[in-house]
Amino acid sequence: MSWIRTTRRIRTTLALAAGAALLAACSGGTGAKGETDSAPPAAESGASDDGGGESSGTEGGNDDDGGASDGGGTGEDTDQDDGADEDGEDSAGATPRIQFTPNPAGPTTDVLSESELSGELSASLGAEATCAGPLELTGGASQSCEGPASTESEEIVPWTAVGVQIMSPEGYESGTVPGLMFVQSEEPPSEDVMRVLGSNVSGLGMGSAFGQEEISADDLGESTLQVLTSDNAYVRWHEVAAWESVTCSDAMDFTEFEPVECEARDADGGVWSLSVLPGDFVDNDRGLLVGNNGPREEPATEG
Repeated sequence: MSWIRTTRRIRTTLALAAGAALLAACSGGTGAKGETDSAPPAAESGASDDGGGESSGTEGGNDDDGGASDGGGTGEDTDQDDGADEDGEDSAGATPRIQFTPNPAGPTTDVLSESELSGELSASLGAEATCAGPLELTGGASQSCEGPASTESEEIVPWTAVGVQIMSPEGYESGTVPGLMFVQSEEPPSEDVMRVLGSNVSGLGMGSAFGQEEISADDLGESTLQVLTSDNAYVRWHEVAAWESVTCSDAMDFTEFEPVECEARDADGGVWSLSVLPGDFVDNDRGLLVGNNGPREEPATEG
């Protein structure tokens, strides 16, 4: 019996030892696994740190994105803002849209009634338009109207009707006759602009891209010469003189609806005073309005 008890004690001791060894091994394995398991969290933590850095970077990326978005957005916003500003300048800024009707009612008419004036604007825009009263075409008067923004728009905008002077159908020596211009603006043009419109006006569309950038004085002179010599001008000046050249005192910026002074020379030695305005025509491309103030010197004569 004592032998049996001894044997049982030995077995128990060995079982305990084996259990302890197994437990230690398991602990060691768990520890290794824990290290292995803890590595991904560390990596995750690192990634999280990095990812916190990435996350930060992602936030930074969001910031970057946001920055890109902000930057891009800012850039885009800036571009949009710039575009809006340019559009604003083009549509309602210093250079208004213009509807130029050289001779609406015949050379003997000095006054258009309210209905006649409304009818002229309606006919020009192909849609109903109204004016607040009659317009005297001479003397620099103006009248408020409203109608569509263009022939292709239903947006109703304010227009100002003003009288202009154009060359008589009988020719330059016969003086001027009344014409009509509608300016897309609530306010009448400035005194300087009205001075040009009251001289002897013609105009010509130059193309949709014309005036998107500042036009140099040299280029403005060449473009103004085209107005004087073109068969397609609103009022034809090509037979008035043998036009040779035009020089202008300054560049033209289409964001400023103010005249630039120019000088035309003809083949007979005549020097003509011109005042040139930017023209953003409703029924035509962008171009120029030219007021011809007449010769400053008589053509040279022989003898």
